[in-house]
Amino acid sequence: MKWTEQKQSETLETGICRNLHRVRLAYILDQIGTIRGRVGRPLRVLDVGCGDGVITRRLRERFPEDRIEALDADPVRLDRAQTVCRGIEFRQGDACAMPYSDGVFDVVLCHHVVEHIADDRGVLRECHRVLASEGRLILGVPHEGGVIGRMLRTLHRRLYAAGEHVHFYTIQGMRRMLVEYGFADPTCAKFGFLFPQYHVHLLLMWCPPTFAIGHWVSQHLDETADSLIFVAARTEHVVHG
Repeated sequence: MKWTEQKQSETLETGICRNLHRVRLAYILDQIGTIRGRVGRPLRVLDVGCGDGVITRRLRERFPEDRIEALDADPVRLDRAQTVCRGIEFRQGDACAMPYSDGVFDVVLCHHVVEHIADDRGVLRECHRVLASEGRLILGVPHEGGVIGRMLRTLHRRLYAAGEHVHFYTIQGMRRMLVEYGFADPTCAKFGFLFPQYHVHLLLMWCPPTFAIGHWVSQHLDETADSLIFVAARTEHVVHG
């Protein structure tokens, strides 16, 4: 079975990544709440690569007045998502060619998606296109391009191949890419903790006390972060069309 065919709730909500998922989800919801407070009206939010709807469901619960929409290419995942999410408009489609008009969303969430897609820049281009003027992109990616990430990928090639990641990002590299594709002053939040031995890494994530310590360390040492979430405003200035 491919990793992308496994039920995401079993990994994110009750499984090995539950502590990491909790802090990332809280941050995403807080960011959207801040945007909503600034805009002063219900938002139109798109969850790109929604998968099984694990985050989509929480968006609906937290923001019942907002218009939440979701997109994924996988019909199996969309079927799962629709069983747990009510009041969501789901569409099956390509993140590099989204079936939406220009400038219609206040927020686009794209969480742990672009690392799986060969044309990751095409995804950013489409996120920029469907966002309203000064709309916000919330982009989550694994932090696998740095020193510790490279060590993990070198020591555990087969495991990483099974994860189906085709891109590996650093903080500075992703910031440059976001600016290149029309997003201003991206902020970056860091989550979790990377350790260069995979099974130790899993243990650190699974155990709440060691996760809390590792997460604290990652706030002070960029290279140690497991996961990154960027928030950036759409601008009209695009370096690369």
